[in-house]
Amino acid sequence: MLPLSSSMSSSRMSKTATIMEPFRKFHKDRYLAPHSATKDTSSGSAAASFEQMQKKNRFLGNDIPPVFAIIARAVRADQKLLGYQLAAYFDKPTARVQLIASSIAENDNMKICADGALLSKHKVTAKFSWGAECKQYAVFAKAEAGVLGEYPAARLEVEWERLPKIASTYAKKVSKYILNAAYDTGFRFERATNSEKEIELTAALPSQKSLNVIARIPEITMSRRDIYLPVTVPINPDGTFTIDKDFLSWIHKYINED
Repeated sequence: MLPLSSSMSSSRMSKTATIMEPFRKFHKDRYLAPHSATKDTSSGSAAASFEQMQKKNRFLGNDIPPVFAIIARAVRADQKLLGYQLAAYFDKPTARVQLIASSIAENDNMKICADGALLSKHKVTAKFSWGAECKQYAVFAKAEAGVLGEYPAARLEVEWERLPKIASTYAKKVSKYILNAAYDTGFRFERATNSEKEIELTAALPSQKSLNVIARIPEITMSRRDIYLPVTVPINPDGTFTIDKDFLSWIHKYINED
């Protein structure tokens, strides 16, 4: 849990609640019927789909060969092997990528695993885990595109199950600086009963040169509207981007490849 900074006094908290539109899955026809979309529940289904992939095949190396593997090893005087192996796997049918770093020493089951999948054109999810057979500690991340109110938006969620004590201690120290910096740059703060093991960041583009941001962390929701952007984002009112035709053709060709 990331506690409130001691310097973040109650006087800094907003006395009135900010009305926040729910984040919704993007629909191509939303610009024609803006009130027809329902509250998005894709985040939960995305997590479930990824969990099903992992339950079906926890380690891709059980079924497919690695894209590449790097091994660093040494032999002790007693002929026992020491070293590490890094292997990368890609399962094209499920658009899943997995990186595994493990020890090659006998009776050492410590591993570091990074596992991610592109669930749709608008959703991607990943899991970073480590420890014995990658089961001791874990952090999940989900990113998806959608709309916030009537503006095109993106949401990032980071959730953790268990973290080592040193990571929790470091996170508490960093959170104090982040809270103070956010306040000094004009963010609005509200006390909230957010998840104790999750951070959520949502950014919406009301125009090509402005940004609305909502961040939810344990105990606090932060928000700021109309943040000026030094560059123009080539986004249209219907959520599409204006991109150079040659570049767009290259993207379509890459996506449609078998």
